[in-house]
Order: sequence, then C-alpha cells, then structure tokens
Amino acid sequence: MKKSSIIIAFFAAVSLSLFSCASTSKQSESHEAKILDWKDKALGQVEKPAWVMQLKWGNDRPFKEAFGLEYSRVCRIGGGTSILLNQASDLSKADAGRKIALELQQTIMAKAGAQLSDEQLKRVNDVMETASVTISGLREEESHWWKVQRWDEKAKKYYEEYECFTAYSMPKESWDEAAKQYLLSVMSAAGVERSSQEALGAVYSTLQEAAHREDESAYNSEKESARQTLSRLGADAVADFDKGTELSDLLR
Repeated sequence: MKKSSIIIAFFAAVSLSLFSCASTSKQSESHEAKILDWKDKALGQVEKPAWVMQLKWGNDRPFKEAFGLEYSRVCRIGGGTSILLNQASDLSKADAGRKIALELQQTIMAKAGAQLSDEQLKRVNDVMETASVTISGLREEESHWWKVQRWDEKAKKYYEEYECFTAYSMPKESWDEAAKQYLLSVMSAAGVERSSQEALGAVYSTLQEAAHREDESAYNSEKESARQTLSRLGADAVADFDKGTELSDLLR
C-alpha cells in the first residue's frame, strides 16, 4: 500500500510539472505586439505621450497645453501604418477627414439612431459610410511614431511595422461647418425620410459641443450607445465601426 502511494505521488508530481511547463510555454507564445523604438526615444521621450492617449478619444486640452495652442482651436489625431516610416507618416496626415467623419457618425448614431426604424437606420448608416468631411483651416501640429514587432499567425513569423500619429488643429468655426455639411449630406441623401431628417437635424448642437471633449467616461458611453444601435444591423456593422474608430490596438 505504501509503495502504491509513492507511485501515485510520483505521477502526480510529474503531471503537475508537465502542466506547469505547458502553461509557461503557452504564456511565452502569446505573441503580443511589442514596441521596439519610438520618436525621440534617445531624448527621453516616453513611448506613449499623454497627448496621444488623450487625443485618441477627442480630449485636446492636454495637447493644446503642451504645445501652447489657443484653447478655442479644435485638435484631433489621425493614424497610419506601414513597413516604411515615411509612408506611415503620409497615411496619418491623410487620415484627418476619415477620423472626424467617424467621430461624427458615432455621435449621430448614439443620439439619433434609436429614433430611426431598422430600414432607415440601415439607409443612414450606408450613407455615412461613404460621406466625406471637408475641413478648412486644417493645420498640422505635431506627430509621433513607434516601431512595432507583431506576429503573423498565417506565416508563423514576426514582422515589423511603423505606426504614426499626426495631430492637427482647426478653428472652432471649421469644426462646426464640417459637422453641418456632413449632417446635411446625410439628411439630404436619397431614401432618408422626413421623420429621420428631423431626428438627425436635432443632433447638430451636440456635434458642435463634441468639438471639445474632456469626459472620457461620457465618450465611452456615447461609443457604446452607438455600438448598441449598430448591433440592430448585425455583427458586421459593429465590427466595421470598431475597426474604423480604433487608431491602434496599442492605444487601448
């Protein structure tokens, strides 16, 4: 009996050891993205500046304070990714209109989406997915980049790429006009009914106020409300929205 107990204890210890090794191996193979280098690293710059982390959801106060900009100006950020730094930079500079359009879409869906029928919601969302934003007085202010190591699951190997973020500013009047023209383009699109136009038009003052965001919880609540509204159109609509609004998985 004693011999049997020793054998059982031995196999239990071996099994525990194997399980521990397997767990450690699994953890080491998580293949999480890793930042290897970033702008001004040698000069003491942190890899994720506070202004990047705040501008990703529309809070431009820290950025304006850090770079001495007038509070009345509206600041936003665009992003771009490429294996070449200069291409990532160019893409981030061209991302201004797209990001603002997505932010306007989010507010509209959160505030007016519940008042639209499923048919009208689909029509409005289809229009907003192709609607563009024209901004006057847009001015490039600052940029940041980092070099990332990622895992290609299909190729089973690591690769490196650059993610660049460009901050830009505009007069408040330019934001208001861009929001107005965007909203009008959606309201006047073929197939948008009168009742839907009225619900959409009532959101304009909220779009104006969204120029200066300082409450992250309110922003997250608005985003979640927009996601719930879009869920009426199916999982693909929510997935497309999430993909469009995220600058980088490293900014979560």
